[in-house]
Amino acid sequence: MPFPGIEAALGRRLTSARFRWGIVAFLLVALAGCADPKARPRDVLFLTLDTVRADHLGCLGSPGARYGLGQGFAHYDDSLASPYAPQNESRFPTDRHWLPEKDRRADEAVTKAIARLEAHRGSRRPLFLWLHLYDAHFPYDPRAPWDRALPTLYDAEIAGLDRELARLSRVVDRAERARPMAILVTADHGEGLGDHGEDEHGIFVYDETVRVPLVVRAPGAIPEGTILDAQVRTIDLAATTLDLALGEEAGRRFGEGGSLCAALCGR
Repeated sequence: MPFPGIEAALGRRLTSARFRWGIVAFLLVALAGCADPKARPRDVLFLTLDTVRADHLGCLGSPGARYGLGQGFAHYDDSLASPYAPQNESRFPTDRHWLPEKDRRADEAVTKAIARLEAHRGSRRPLFLWLHLYDAHFPYDPRAPWDRALPTLYDAEIAGLDRELARLSRVVDRAERARPMAILVTADHGEGLGDHGEDEHGIFVYDETVRVPLVVRAPGAIPEGTILDAQVRTIDLAATTLDLALGEEAGRRFGEGGSLCAALCGR
């Protein structure tokens, strides 16, 4: 199933590959040329799509600041105060009363992210913007028209995410004219969807829950169309992000995982 918003953000249609074990990912990369150290620094847009399985991309409530997750951010916003919409309780199984009553939908989160990007325009300071989109997490409660357009509510949630990423990509394109930006898209985990007897996630470590999409676009840093056949891990993303933003030395100094940039450029 193609998702044009993700494709627009990444510059080309991408296809799937297969890896095993851990929280692993397939890595697909768009837009041209290996890194030139003189071109740094670049801004970073880091997108995480909650509960998105790799094999459900055609192109391929969590605790917040009160628990210390806001450390290191100049601005951290995880508020679920009004007017965020309550979820449709008619779709909840009656034994799932522990689920959050409301969440921030992708359209609301993307609007806030766009405001941050627009406010940063013209600034000389580098930007790291992390946007986490929760829509694909259970309970699946997609907005119209996606709730009736696709065979499953889960895929309808992902289609809604894609529409919002298309809206975000138009703003990113404008921002990149003034300053280079690296974009990384991944997920925290997948979803069982009944495979191996698991409806959601958190019990088993089969591919459907631990294999996630990983897509990187970094114009001027990574050759267009690069696909790594080796297994890559989400633990590598911090070093990769530092490498893309600040250079190879910054990526090497990070203690966990390792930067993927050298492998992507054939070094």
